[in-house]
Amino acid sequence: MLASQAEVAKEASEEFSAFVLHFNGSSTEKRQKAAKKIKEIESEGDLITHEIIEGIHKSFVTPIDREDIHQLAVLIDDLIDIINEAAQFLLLYRLEEIPGEIGAMAKICGEMVEEVSMAVSELSDFRKAQERCIALHEIENKGDAAYHSIMAALFNNSNNETLHVMKLKDMYDKLEALLDKGEAVANVIENIVVKHA
Repeated sequence: MLASQAEVAKEASEEFSAFVLHFNGSSTEKRQKAAKKIKEIESEGDLITHEIIEGIHKSFVTPIDREDIHQLAVLIDDLIDIINEAAQFLLLYRLEEIPGEIGAMAKICGEMVEEVSMAVSELSDFRKAQERCIALHEIENKGDAAYHSIMAALFNNSNNETLHVMKLKDMYDKLEALLDKGEAVANVIENIVVKHA
């Protein structure tokens, strides 16, 4: 079930990357359709999260500790929620065009969610899961470096209007939060590996 939930997160991330890639030049109708698709995926993720949490309470014996399963399920759900929120923000802020930096951050976020999906699916092989966690930390570091560079450029460009800067900052903060959640998943998986290795 965790692997299914992680796949839903990956699907949401792929849809978001496509949304961002085709955002500039798309009609409002196409943008709304793309955001609606991401919202539908987010709802699917919510259902899986509820199934996992119900399953924890019904199962007498779980392969890993209940609290770790719960924490992973909540974090993966958070990943999907953040992707959905970022897509909704793009519509709410009525941006006509988005800078390439959003696409660059979305790409790094996509790498993060892909790695989360693989880490969760390989959870039964602690060595492989640990390798995925190392990759997750590296991606988060790469994302942090990109985020700091983008923030510096955003606030040092005197041509930007204040409201526009605030909107873009919110978007970048959202994507940075997604990277942080991905690293939190790595921390939980590392904790599981330590307990069960």
